[in-house]
Amino acid sequence: MKSGLMPERDTIFDVCVVGSGAGGAPATAFLAKQGLRVAILERGVNYSARDIRKDELTACRRPMFRPDYRKGAREILYGNEPPLRGNHLWTGTCVGGGTRVMSGFFFRMKEQDFTPRSSFGTVDGATHLDWPISRADLEPYYDQVEADIGMSGDAAHMPDRRKPFPFPPLKEHPVSVLLDRGCKSLGYHPFATPRAVLSQKWNDRGECSYSGFCGSYGCMTGAKASTHETYIRMALETGRVTLLPQHYVYRLDTDGTRITRAHFFNPDSVPGTIQARIFLLACSAIETARLLLNSRSERFPNGCANSSGQVGKNLTFTMPAEVTGFFPKELFPEPKDCESPFVQRSIQDFHTLESDALVYPRGGTVVFILPHPNPINRMIALSYDEQGKRIFGHALKQKARQFFSYNHLQSDTFIEFLPNPETYVTLSHTVRDYWGIPSAKIAIRHHPENIRVSHHIAGKVAEIFQAMGAVGVQYNPSPFTAGEVQHGTCRFGTDPKTTVLDPHCRSHDIKNLYVTDGSFMPSGIPVPSTFTIMANSLRVGDYIYRNG
Repeated sequence: MKSGLMPERDTIFDVCVVGSGAGGAPATAFLAKQGLRVAILERGVNYSARDIRKDELTACRRPMFRPDYRKGAREILYGNEPPLRGNHLWTGTCVGGGTRVMSGFFFRMKEQDFTPRSSFGTVDGATHLDWPISRADLEPYYDQVEADIGMSGDAAHMPDRRKPFPFPPLKEHPVSVLLDRGCKSLGYHPFATPRAVLSQKWNDRGECSYSGFCGSYGCMTGAKASTHETYIRMALETGRVTLLPQHYVYRLDTDGTRITRAHFFNPDSVPGTIQARIFLLACSAIETARLLLNSRSERFPNGCANSSGQVGKNLTFTMPAEVTGFFPKELFPEPKDCESPFVQRSIQDFHTLESDALVYPRGGTVVFILPHPNPINRMIALSYDEQGKRIFGHALKQKARQFFSYNHLQSDTFIEFLPNPETYVTLSHTVRDYWGIPSAKIAIRHHPENIRVSHHIAGKVAEIFQAMGAVGVQYNPSPFTAGEVQHGTCRFGTDPKTTVLDPHCRSHDIKNLYVTDGSFMPSGIPVPSTFTIMANSLRVGDYIYRNG
């Protein structure tokens, strides 16, 4: 079937997938290859390469990859701050979801990442659980994702790698040599960052253009392995997939034991329904929870598939430790003066921590990057003083001159976010979207142990920058997290009383309902999660094909 064509009224698909990003597209492609008829509904636009612009106003300041305010407003409670209303914390609303705007840092989880509670212990006020699967269960699907999308990397300095990457690593900025020297002087082990970005042309996709505008932007050459360029294309090539962009699913109907249909608004805001034998949700952890909570019925008065009361609970993001090193300009060149704007270095020496000050000694992965080139965003960040007050005029000019008189290196850090009772998704009583559907109410409060871990790792990163020759180091202590990394609202496990999904990501309550975005994760993880979500999507697709 062709993209964008609504099926006949009496069409019943084998599988209806809601969401076309990392959780939905791999399973869609796998099932279509096995002969199943699949409909995939995506609330966002199906952008082509011609639509992509490396322009901060278009891509980042305006709602290109998130809904506009009328359609995407949410209620957000951050710590003790007053409630905020805005279209924030979206992973990416377009065909391909958040994978269209990802940086593509792809790391496999380590074995102990699947047993955080057993390996690292309980923590007062935290609700993390061990996973009901192991790395061995995901390993073949990690391998398959790498082969399907064309991963770039160097396995030589990654001890948990079993085989080479499909493609060589991306080109490196010269500062990587200085960074290697600084890390090794302190006993750390830097390695080339594995990327879901092609370093060579392959499969009708171009190689990386090294524009520097990667994260937060779409890719114009097809090098970035978004699901739009990979699994959606594979799925459509089977001829058994109907892709319906700008179809917003807002409610599910159930007969008490099965989902019978999904209700949507089409691009013209005309309501409709779609039927399938199996429904697979991959809307993002926040939006999947919202959809289920909005799908109340006599059997499920608190939301569809929510007999446990856990839908929307245990929301996790990632914990930042943002450190900036200030370096004399003669130490390394500007990105425009070299072949690559990518540092291409990471370390996992802080995966497990040793400190008497930490109750929960689990750290994370540090990816070293140059500052994002967005000029507007940079100046906004500079327009605040150390007390968080806005500065203007001469004071701002002086601060900008001082900042730009140096070159900078930063840490992009992925630390496990401990789930806790004060971080969750529910329905707002005051905010509704354009169609009158209750919006998500998102509460975020970081566990105190996460703050301590962030400070600890930030100190270690500062030592690396100083060993490299930095003349100054700046640490941003704000614990606010970006919304593109989100999980946990429909965690999987073996106990129907404490989890929403079984180990195959199927609802305990409704046997034809699966969830494959980051919602399934019962804990935060110390690596970027997109790779794991993709691998798990293939695993669930395999299970659906074999078991229905």
